[in-house]
Amino acid sequence: MLITSHIAATTGLLLTTNLVGIKTPPEVIAASYFLGVGIDIDHLVAHLKDCLAEIASFAKGTVHKKYGTKYLHTYLQEPTSFILALIISYFLYIRLNTPGVFIPSLALGLHIFMDSFVDYDNLLFWPISKKAYRGFIKPNTLGELLLGIIVTPLLFYFWQLIK
Repeated sequence: MLITSHIAATTGLLLTTNLVGIKTPPEVIAASYFLGVGIDIDHLVAHLKDCLAEIASFAKGTVHKKYGTKYLHTYLQEPTSFILALIISYFLYIRLNTPGVFIPSLALGLHIFMDSFVDYDNLLFWPISKKAYRGFIKPNTLGELLLGIIVTPLLFYFWQLIK
């Protein structure tokens, strides 16, 4: 999914947790955006050449005949890392007794969940199985970009109305 979709989803998660009364200090907000959006930096770090080619082709508006043929994720974006993040959050919760420590882990889980719907290889059961599963949403589409750009400000607007 595009960054705009992940920004919208992470923002929605943070607004929802705030709405139900879970405190979200700046550290939790920063960690949530890092794990919910910034985790995609692994694309650039691990697959720089392929990512730059994808970004350039999207900017030029050229159409790929074979979307999702390259695996651009690292294992940071597989469910195993979500489980590890939950375990770390649990130990933080024991120490701090604040439910807000789970929010960044949930943001990562939401990111992984959203990416599992995109039409490229997802290793949902790594390291148990390296069998790849493919989603049904075509990646890097203009509709997806616009959706994230429209949804994020609307979330803030409706949150202000409810608050």
